[in-house]
Formats: sequence, C-alpha cells, structure tokens
Amino acid sequence: MIQSLDTEIGVVLGTIDRTNTDVIFIGDNGTPIAVQQPPFINTNVPETLAGNGHAKFTIFEGGARTPLIVAGPDVAGPGRTNDTLVNEPDLFSTIQELAGINVAATLPTNVIIDSVSLLPALRADVIRPTPFVIEEQFNQSAAADGITLRNGEFKLIHFYNHTNDVSNERLYDLASDPYEFTNLLAAPLTATAQSNYYSLQLNLGRSVNFENTQYRRTLIPYPSVNNVVFTNGAFYVNEQYTQISTNANTANFVAPAAPTQYPDQKSLDYTLTLWRSPELDNPLAWVPVATTTISSGTNSTLVITNTVLTDAGANADHYFYQVTPYIP
Repeated sequence: MIQSLDTEIGVVLGTIDRTNTDVIFIGDNGTPIAVQQPPFINTNVPETLAGNGHAKFTIFEGGARTPLIVAGPDVAGPGRTNDTLVNEPDLFSTIQELAGINVAATLPTNVIIDSVSLLPALRADVIRPTPFVIEEQFNQSAAADGITLRNGEFKLIHFYNHTNDVSNERLYDLASDPYEFTNLLAAPLTATAQSNYYSLQLNLGRSVNFENTQYRRTLIPYPSVNNVVFTNGAFYVNEQYTQISTNANTANFVAPAAPTQYPDQKSLDYTLTLWRSPELDNPLAWVPVATTTISSGTNSTLVITNTVLTDAGANADHYFYQVTPYIP
C-alpha cells in the first residue's frame, strides 16, 4: 500500500509544474485496530487493546488525527512543521485563497462556512489562533460513539453512552500524553488542568447531542438568558429553556428515539449550568457555579419555560455569566 501510494504520488508530482502549483496531501483517519501498532497500542492501557481501542472509528487521536502536508511556492521555509490546530473544512478557504478567490463572495447569502484559511501558517509560519477543534462519531458502537473538543494542549472526550459517572468523560493533556494513556479525570486535577477542563466542558455544551435514531442527531436546545439581578449578596440569572418531550415533533425538532443503542441514557433529561467569569475574553477564567436538571416530559409539543440559577458565592461587584446545556 505504501509503495503504491508513493509511486502514484510520484506520478502526480512528476506531471505538474511545481513552480506554480501548491500540493496539499491529507490522509485518512486512523488505522483499524487489527493492524494497529505501538504507540497507539499499549499493554499497560487495557482499553487500547479492546473494541476499537484508540484506532480507526474512535475519537481518540489514533482515529481522529490525520496527516497534513502542504508543499509549493506559497510555503515559506519548506521542511518545517507548524502547530496550528486544523480541521478539514479549513481547506475550503485555504484552497480558494491560494487561487486568489474572495471566499466571502463565493458563499450564498446568509450561509456561514466554518472554515478558516491556513495561509498565515503557510506563508509566514504564523501559528493561527484556533480556540477549539471538534470531532464527532456516531452510529459506530455504543462504546465508541461520542464527541470530543480540544484546544492547543488539552482534549475532552464525551461519550454518548451516558452512565452518569466520570467514565463517560475523558480528559487528556496532549502535550505530555499525545497517545491518551492517562485520563486526568481519574485523579484530582491540577489548577491548569481544571481550568482547561471547565473551558472545554463549557464549549462542548454547545454541540452535545442526545442519543438518537440512526443518521440523525438532535442537539440539546440552547437556553437564553433573560436578565441578571444582584440582590442580597447574590447574582440571580433568569434564563429561558426548552423541556424535551418524547412525543414532540416540530419543524425544527424531531423527538429522539427511545434510547436503545445507549441503554444507560434513561431519559431525555439534561442539565443547565451557570458559568461565571470575571473576564469576558479569557477562556480559562470560566467556572461553574450552579446547575439544575431539566426533566423530560411527554407533551405533544416542546415546553418553553423559565428558571433561575443563583450564584450565591458572588464576592465582586461585577461578573460575566453564561448558561449552557449538558448531558451529565
């Protein structure tokens, strides 16, 4: 396979004019566990040897990370690496900008493409700011399906097999543990790991899904904050939320099926978390200060109502707040 790949890429490179052509090489994600090799397999980490391990069809690095090589006249200082976080949709904007195309002009009205050009990393070796990269896997297996979010150093995995304990979440420090052998949530977190865990959990709440029918995902409805009141030494945050119904089907929502693939998810309950930060622009300053459970119902329509989350530990004259949903 490698010999054939090398030969055919050689044919392509020998055919084009490489003085005016940029070449982008990207690989498939992961290796099947049957032929997986160390370091992704480790006899001291039993889960790497079972099921899909940390291989293809998982959201571990062995199944989510792919090689990306760019060569050509637009690459300054060839032969180097760059630590910019890249998601494959970024190639959409990158290729158009390499061709001199105005990306915004190619998009239909009111269509947003989650793609950011890599030209700064190519032409000037700049590490492009990328707060997060997200990956999801579903309809593979109950043990492997889930969603993951990573920043420059840490990665949070949230499995859809919701067991209401820490086992459905994993936190890894990819800088020191790139093959994800040590789940940091299995022990008390350092201050750095804790702040990154909160940051990842807060932002993952925007994308976590309910278990659903095949080929369909249903996002948890996002709440909206109505107002914030400070009285008697506490901040009270009033937000509007949606109660999920097992019988509700609307134009924008299809009720998830009964949890069959993930039997531990007993209902369509979810939580709302109130997050507080003294700084609006510091992603590592947010901490959870209150939660409440939103119980599911059996109404024929979605129920939209209000609740109040209280920050009783407020000890400053101002804070920033946001409310996010999550499946524990």
